[in-house]
This record gives sequence, C-alpha cells and structure tokens, in this order.
Amino acid sequence: MLCSVSTFGIVLLFLIIAAFFALIALGVGSFLRPNNPTTEKNSTYECGEETILGSWGKFNIRFYLIALVFVLFEVEIIFLFPWAKVLTDTKVQAIESNWQVYAFTEGLLFIIILVMGLGYLWKNNLLNWQLNSIKEDISKDDLTKNKQIIPNTAYQSINTRYSQKKNSINN
Repeated sequence: MLCSVSTFGIVLLFLIIAAFFALIALGVGSFLRPNNPTTEKNSTYECGEETILGSWGKFNIRFYLIALVFVLFEVEIIFLFPWAKVLTDTKVQAIESNWQVYAFTEGLLFIIILVMGLGYLWKNNLLNWQLNSIKEDISKDDLTKNKQIIPNTAYQSINTRYSQKKNSINN
C-alpha cells in the first residue's frame, strides 16, 4: 500500500523531528554539564550589582518611553525594506507605468510621519533621561525616603567589596 503525505504533513513531520532533536540535545546537556551551585551563583543578578532597595521601587517613566520609541522605530524601519524591494521591482513597473511614483510618494509620506514623530519627541524633551531632567520629577518626599535615589553609602560599600574581591583575585 502506497502512502502519500501532503505538503503540510511533511512540514508537521519536520517540526516533530526538530522538537525531538531539541529535546534530546537538552537532555544530553543536562547530564553532561556540571552542577555546582554556590551562594554567589544562586544570588540575584541585576546588571552586576546587588539589589539595594528592592525590585518594586519607582522608575522614571522616561525609561519606558525611550524603550517604546525604540521598538516603534525599529518596527517601522522593518517596513521600509519591503517597500524598497517593491519600489525597484521591474515586474510591477511593467504592469502599471506610474507605480514607481506612487510607491515613492507613499514611502516618502511614511518617512515624513516618522520624522515628525521624532521631532515631536525631541521638541518636548522626551528623549532626554539625564539626571538633571529626572530631578524635576522627583519630589522632596521621595528624596528624604530614599525611594528614587540610591544612597552614597551603598555605592561606597559596593565599591569596597568589589575592590577587595579584585585584590584577592590579583594576589
């Protein structure tokens, strides 16, 4: 009896085999890698520094805004690549003679809207996250309660600890 598999069946079979190989690789890796947990390896890691005030502290909204603007511009830049490809496609130009003018105008309008959005952000100083602009948003109560700013003693203790570790490693 002859068995035929459709194109989707081949894709499904490929995905099942790929998942199987991935699970085998993870399983073999779990047996071969060393397992030496220490207190330092199990400690919380946050940008190389230990947490001081906890993870539920206040963050300035500008960090979130910068991240959103970055993602927004990255996604919009991705849309420019297919536009550039279609703009230079000779098959589409053969179908309609003024297609290239239309596509160029649409792309130019898209870029103008992007530049206008960037100009708005720049004009309203929303792309600046320097400390002098952040201090305007910090109330005096937050400064006295140390919710926003890490005390200097914490920085000093971290610096002495890391300099001691560096000295012990060098010796």
